[in-house]
Amino acid sequence: MAEIHAVSLQQVAPFLAQRGIDVLEFFGRELVAPSIFQARDTWFPRAECLRLTNAVARETGDPCAGAMIGKSARLQDFGEFGRRVTDADTVEGACRAMIGNLGLVHRGSGLTAGREGDRIFLRFALEGASTQDTTQFVQASLAVIRNILLLSGEADMVTVRLAVPYAPQWAALEAPLGERLEFGCAAEGVLFPRSLLEKPLASANAPSRDHDALRVTLRAAQIIAAMFPETPIRIDGVASRLGLTRRTLQRRLKLCGVVFSDLLDVARRDQALRSLADRSQDLLGLALDLGYGDPAHFTRAFKRWTGTTPSAFRGR
Repeated sequence: MAEIHAVSLQQVAPFLAQRGIDVLEFFGRELVAPSIFQARDTWFPRAECLRLTNAVARETGDPCAGAMIGKSARLQDFGEFGRRVTDADTVEGACRAMIGNLGLVHRGSGLTAGREGDRIFLRFALEGASTQDTTQFVQASLAVIRNILLLSGEADMVTVRLAVPYAPQWAALEAPLGERLEFGCAAEGVLFPRSLLEKPLASANAPSRDHDALRVTLRAAQIIAAMFPETPIRIDGVASRLGLTRRTLQRRLKLCGVVFSDLLDVARRDQALRSLADRSQDLLGLALDLGYGDPAHFTRAFKRWTGTTPSAFRGR
């Protein structure tokens, strides 16, 4: 089955937040659930991911949204895949790591290397047919691949090949994909001289504001999920566990488009859904466990999350 790991989708959050878009509302509307920041080893069907990246482009009015998201993503954000690529000492090692470990983030995508005279072509392709427009998703992936090659310090040697024919709207792709662009190509990927293979890689570990904000947001969400509902949760306590001040934590969350109460709300939602599957717990006890003073407050919150009441949900 073609699937995409949650670490790839999480890169969307800072991009949306910087454009004033409610991140959790957007994920809740376009994805399975708004608990994207709690996801650790979660995979999503590729069709949903394609729909999501296309929705981002529509929501922001940016035809280059996918490429911009890929450009701003950092290798550290891609979990084990990122670690294995950054362990490489040369471009050749990084290429081998990308090809051999793509399945850690993409299932049903292929990355292959071929020679074209004195050049190497890294071809990226989605396996199987798709009813969704793949343009945004593929351009995001190509931007990530190009970023890795740019660690060689040779931006002017890297060419990106795209399947889409040239149109004025694609002129803005130079910002995330560079000036060396080829349109209307039979195969999509990244082309570079063979001599680049021997180049050493610069460190990819330099922090960025977006990377740090995403890392903190993910960790805060995971701390809340682990503590809830047994332990009372306060922002100061979570900030202390992260080694941050309350204000710094709030700033990091804001860069990802959320506030602390959003993460707590998602934790309550997820716990409520799990608990309602256990028919032995009464609704009053569940409401109190979740921090609500009475069942009426819990019912209103649950209807906001799911569109139905806890009793009706349990009766399905």
